[in-house]
Amino acid sequence: MHKCQKSLPPLAKGQAPLLLTSVTDVYPDDAVWIRIQGAWWLAKEEVAITKFSSYVECLLNSHGYKPTAYCDDKAAWDILTLLAKWFRTQLKLRLADSPYYSIMVDETTDKSTTSQLIIYVKYLKHNSEGDLEVVIEYLDLISLDGGTALDITVVSYVNNANNRLLFTNLFEHSAFL
Repeated sequence: MHKCQKSLPPLAKGQAPLLLTSVTDVYPDDAVWIRIQGAWWLAKEEVAITKFSSYVECLLNSHGYKPTAYCDDKAAWDILTLLAKWFRTQLKLRLADSPYYSIMVDETTDKSTTSQLIIYVKYLKHNSEGDLEVVIEYLDLISLDGGTALDITVVSYVNNANNRLLFTNLFEHSAFL
């Protein structure tokens, strides 16, 4: 019996139990990790996600697994979205531990005349000796409607320096959440 089924109420007359299987019952842990690491590697190396299927199939075959599911582009995007949420949560926790933080924003226009806003977070973190050190981390790259001050509206979310909650809300409006 699956652990989720233990907390369900008793079945009514005529109902049959739903048999749930977890991913780890179908795929061994290393087969799941191959998929996660494959999607991560493609994103990190800036290789097109459309290569995920052939890349992960090759990896799975080389480890003795038959690629049957979770080998398409959608699976790769789902994996990357989950990883992004996890990294974003970790950054939120690090910022909550910091006595101070700042936000660095820069607007640029690329070759195709698309205006973009890049956002970095600068904060203090305790190193292994207990001293505070400055850390700068990338937060987001946002495409803008234009390059005017009115088009750069994300700054309004962090306008009040006395309210840390406003900065946390910036995460919720970020494109990659």
